[in-house]
Amino acid sequence: MATRATAFPLHLRLDHGKPLQQQLYWRLREAILQGRLRAGLRLPSSRSLAQELGVARNTVTAAFEMLVAEGYVRCRGGAGTFVCAELPEALLHAATPAPPPSRPQPHDNVSGNGSLPARGNSPAPRLRVSLRGRTHLQDWPGADRGGQLAVRHRPAQAPGKDTTPSLPPLLPAGPALEHFPVELWGRLLARCWRRSPLRLLASGDPQGDCDLRQAIAAYLGSARGVRCEAGQVVITSGSQQAIDLAARVLLNGGEQAWLEDPGYWGARTALRAAGAELIAVPVDEEGLNLGDALRRGPQARLALITPSHQFPLGVTMSLARRFELLQWAASHDGWILEDDFDSEFRYTGLPQTALQGLDTEGRVIYLGTFSRVLFPALRIGYLVLPPDLVDAFVAARAAAGWQSAVLEQQVLARFIAEGHFGRHLRRMRHIYGERRQALLDALQALSGWLEAPPPDCGLHAIGWLRAPRAAARLVRMQEAARTCGYGLVSLARFCGAAQPPPALVLPFSAEDVRTIRRRIHLLARTLQGATP
Repeated sequence: MATRATAFPLHLRLDHGKPLQQQLYWRLREAILQGRLRAGLRLPSSRSLAQELGVARNTVTAAFEMLVAEGYVRCRGGAGTFVCAELPEALLHAATPAPPPSRPQPHDNVSGNGSLPARGNSPAPRLRVSLRGRTHLQDWPGADRGGQLAVRHRPAQAPGKDTTPSLPPLLPAGPALEHFPVELWGRLLARCWRRSPLRLLASGDPQGDCDLRQAIAAYLGSARGVRCEAGQVVITSGSQQAIDLAARVLLNGGEQAWLEDPGYWGARTALRAAGAELIAVPVDEEGLNLGDALRRGPQARLALITPSHQFPLGVTMSLARRFELLQWAASHDGWILEDDFDSEFRYTGLPQTALQGLDTEGRVIYLGTFSRVLFPALRIGYLVLPPDLVDAFVAARAAAGWQSAVLEQQVLARFIAEGHFGRHLRRMRHIYGERRQALLDALQALSGWLEAPPPDCGLHAIGWLRAPRAAARLVRMQEAARTCGYGLVSLARFCGAAQPPPALVLPFSAEDVRTIRRRIHLLARTLQGATP
């Protein structure tokens, strides 16, 4: 490959397949970390370096800006750009004295050598922690290996299952933050603060703010057919905590729980942390397959499902399956945890009533979150519980951190009660509908590679790779996406034992129509001439 050498230690590969500013950033960063560009060294000006490399000045400026943002270099007014004395990597490792040698104590000797046994690729920790506290990446279904709590943010996948690059991925979920009514939210926040600042400084109710619970109950009754009163609602810090509380209250260690496969891996994390034995159950065109569930986990006490819009496949559970599941829960002393995560965004037909609205035996726990429909930093979710479970869940909520932020609960209560929430949802449904259509239209340029049926609901589509050689097509498309500077997530990332045909998860909610079209056009152009 062609390279250019500069007067200081730098070689820029001009035909590497990556944007030039990214190449330059990587080369400069590498030279700084290796000490070839020492601390305090003044870098050439963007103009002179651009001339020396034969690239545009904007390319050098963009690379410098990335280095400044990450703390590798700093600008000193008109004096120039200098390598920082303290690098970001150094801040990640606190200097600690070496511990004095000591003999392992009998209670520490879990694996026979004074440390916990290593699992998979996870090194044994230097300090003793519980099995539940171990950080461990493992395949989705597997055997229950102790219920690790500190599972990392992204799950592991078997070799060959996914080739997602370590670049900004197009993940399904993100709301369009640029359309959130920021000024309105700010006015509501100021009003709440002016009215009762002392109350907001005091400790709140672990069940949640009464005004917010009343607003949620009223909204769910009219929009989702959920039958509840404010006293049945418990506020949580998002849906993840809601799942965690349900698992801890309803399951004993080692009891079985059904999970959809493919499905939301965060639910697996929460249930495993509570000590449940996870049973991965296939999903077909009608939703979770109850026959397979009973064969795989006949002793299950809990089923966690997304019946209104299955994640990630997007199917809606049929009415027959819903009644079958309710009958199972009533006859087996089981519980159904209904995660209704994005049913607000439906583009065709009328939404089905929530499963909780069909429950006559008090066996369904309904959960939702505002982080997905409003903005991710709003860590407020909720549970709707059968009356007999409320006290137990409130006690568990108090033990898990007592309460969610009081001020944010008050603001959200007014946002819902004054009608702003409903108006925002209607507006976003229109915006997401336009972006959905833009994605489907743009994907016509990739029709030789994949087929993407229009999703009836939600914030992403599924692109099924065309046969023959579907697996090879998937790899080729992910490689092409990587050269374009972004990642595409394969459906396999959300699968356990299930082995669906190769597919990509294609989100459309977080980017405007123009960006969606540009992304797909660039991907199609990159794939041009390649054999589908």
